Amino acid sequence: MEAAPVLEVRYRDLGIPNATAVLLENYFTVEECERYFQVLTTEIDWKNQLVNVKKQLSLRCPRGAEDGERSTVDEPRRTIFMLTGPPVSARHLLRVLRA
Repeated sequence: MEAAPVLEVRYRDLGIPNATAVLLENYFTVEECERYFQVLTTEIDWKNQLVNVKKQLSLRCPRGAEDGERSTVDEPRRTIFMLTGPPVSARHLLRVLRA
């Protein structure tokens, strides 16, 4: 039996030209949020990879790097590449998470 949402689900169209972009606030129940948090923090093998960047005046780079110099730095966030086949829909990914 699914728990009822705690708050009313709010739908907001973000109005991005040539795109379908909506924000659904309060879509998941507290229990669903806790389950997804558990999956995202303990069951996924996140990676922190090195990337090559070229220093520009507007970007933070290692001290002493000259403008235009290339540096290898850690990605600013952890990532994972999960899709090995054809693209899947968000609805399919939700079914996987809910399993």
